[in-house]
Amino acid sequence: MKVSDIAVKNAIVGDEEDSIAKALMKMKENRVHQLPVASEDSVVGMLVLKHLLGRDYDPSRTPVKSYMVKAPHLTPRMSLDDAILQITQSGLRALPVLDEGNIVGIVSETDLIKRVEFVRDIDPRRLMSSVVTILESDNIDKAMSLMNDHNVSRLAVVNSGEKLLGCLDAFGLISFLSYPRESPRYSEVTSKEKESLRAFKVKDEMRKTFGLDEEEFSLKKVISALQKNEEVIVTKSEKPFGVIVPKDVLELANLEHQYPVYVAHLKGVEQFELTKFQDMLSKFMERFEKMVSIQKFFVYGDVQKQKEGGRTKFSLRGKVLTDKKVYIAKSYGWDLKEAAHILLDNLERQLVRNHEKSMGKAKRRLKI
Repeated sequence: MKVSDIAVKNAIVGDEEDSIAKALMKMKENRVHQLPVASEDSVVGMLVLKHLLGRDYDPSRTPVKSYMVKAPHLTPRMSLDDAILQITQSGLRALPVLDEGNIVGIVSETDLIKRVEFVRDIDPRRLMSSVVTILESDNIDKAMSLMNDHNVSRLAVVNSGEKLLGCLDAFGLISFLSYPRESPRYSEVTSKEKESLRAFKVKDEMRKTFGLDEEEFSLKKVISALQKNEEVIVTKSEKPFGVIVPKDVLELANLEHQYPVYVAHLKGVEQFELTKFQDMLSKFMERFEKMVSIQKFFVYGDVQKQKEGGRTKFSLRGKVLTDKKVYIAKSYGWDLKEAAHILLDNLERQLVRNHEKSMGKAKRRLKI
């Protein structure tokens, strides 16, 4: 099966000179989280809804090109295995399909996971990322802050008893991201506008989600659920404690690929700095290869330029897949090297702690 067999035809496209507000309207009307961006009939990037959370911009005045990210593309004749590899490497939810430079469709993670026929046997609990929760009675202003602070695009909505009710994602906030600003700086939003955001409750904007109790799930159930839902929220006694999204499963489909380290979304980083960063990741894997069998190391970056002083803040999310467990860590720093050191230190502590725990269990078994 080829990409042309599953691609969604007549993809919606925005122009790089369009305002953010106009692009958001297109995304809302067509219910998409990402929008291919064109310049003179050529696709030049993607606008990602998640990247607009908590940023300094006026949606009615800021052009799309200011926040779009460069993205690879798929071809109609590309195999689905190669398409999965491209999407997991890109860190994006969807990629455009180009034929001789013309966009002929788009393929998303959801399109691909519907065709997943085999994935290595693995405990789904190894796939989970930690889930961020919010009360149904909380307001939209708090929801936006939580998503931005934790660098996530979805929140599990719970009641006062911490039981799962639904999910609020970036798409549910799209109307609020389109709010016109009197000031071109998001940080200078008037008190009236902030009060307006506080007037809207999470319970009115949340959507349904798929909750799966830890005692009931299997990889087969997770894949089946993700073919119809955007995420699976893993629960214990109806309380959420983990989330699995399509990318988590697709990452497993290429475990045997020859490239063990994937880096995505580090827009605007000089090649020299990026090369040094990739070397740090490779050396990290070499250090721990005798301790654990690392199969893949995914790192997704987010670069936020601060207008005051021209400083740049880096946000990194790393996921290490081993033969027994998945390790996830996040970091922030004012330069890439600082953020990388923090990320690797966090992962190292997890790896060492789990190794020592495993060794302790082995010694106890020997004594018995």
